[in-house]
Amino acid sequence: MAAFFAEQAIQLALKAFIIQLGGTPPRSHSTRELMGRAALLLAEAGWGEEAQALQELARRERDLLVMAEEAYTLCRYGEEPMGWDAAEKIVGLAKRVLVQLGELVERLGLQASQGQA
Repeated sequence: MAAFFAEQAIQLALKAFIIQLGGTPPRSHSTRELMGRAALLLAEAGWGEEAQALQELARRERDLLVMAEEAYTLCRYGEEPMGWDAAEKIVGLAKRVLVQLGELVERLGLQASQGQA
């Protein structure tokens, strides 16, 4: 379940970031698609360096992003969960993605979410 929740953290943080950039998140559970959308919005807003940094993160972490998406599907639909090693890797990935998104929010002067509903 740790891998499932880590993937959810990545997915929801990316959707929140897309909204902060003035976009509408796609109806997708694909973290890679969400990262691509966020990078596109950054580029369109003139933040090319930041867009490239997000694209580089997606390229560097591609295999783990795929693994996280698989963990989401496996847990969501009741199939056999991933092992402990995979879960640790996905949790580490979530930490790296959330740190980078937090740095982008700060650098771009975007409003950080306060958990308001």
